[in-house]
Amino acid sequence: MKTTTALLAALNLSFFSAVNINFDSTQPGEPPAGWTSSLTNPGAPPRWIVLHDPNAPSRPNVLAQDSKDAPRFSFPLCLFDKVTCLDGDVSVKLKIISGRDGQDAGVVFRAADANNYYLVRASAREHNIALFRVADAHLVPLPVKGSPAGPVGVLHAIRIGDWNLMRVTYRGDQVTVYFNHRKVFDAIDRWPKTPGRSGLWTKADTVAYFDDFRIDKKR
Repeated sequence: MKTTTALLAALNLSFFSAVNINFDSTQPGEPPAGWTSSLTNPGAPPRWIVLHDPNAPSRPNVLAQDSKDAPRFSFPLCLFDKVTCLDGDVSVKLKIISGRDGQDAGVVFRAADANNYYLVRASAREHNIALFRVADAHLVPLPVKGSPAGPVGVLHAIRIGDWNLMRVTYRGDQVTVYFNHRKVFDAIDRWPKTPGRSGLWTKADTVAYFDDFRIDKKR
């Protein structure tokens, strides 16, 4: 009996280790509670608000970055404040709506602040998925394991208006990126690691929607 109880407790702990957020409990037009809006590099403050979207993966709401005022090299961020971890598994469904200078959206992890974090971003303009280390607001592209030096990330068709699932697992020096349930690449980065928050990211004037955010803390 004690063994069974201990096993169930362990299973429950594992099952409930992840935090899942679909933004449906927030009133449309309001920012989500428990999140911090920020910006990498100077620019107008981003506008992260919950909106109604009849095509949301989990209806009715999404989290949107809908400000079009950020300069070309500013990056709107929205960080989830309730989980800080060194290793984890983060995923989100994202849809790029529009952008003149940017058509890019992604997830961040190990974020110490608005200027220091890791980023995986999908670009509908460049049609690729890439991993960056952001240090003092400078984007450092990280090479994909097994690829020749030079190219940033991997080529991948990404269309405006399509919902896509992005998932990133990170353990120590290794990062693995999945897109729509398929692994797209592994990467190794031996830069010193510190725990941080995870969250959402856009570039410049990109308008993008996000739904079904999930963070699973491993360490």
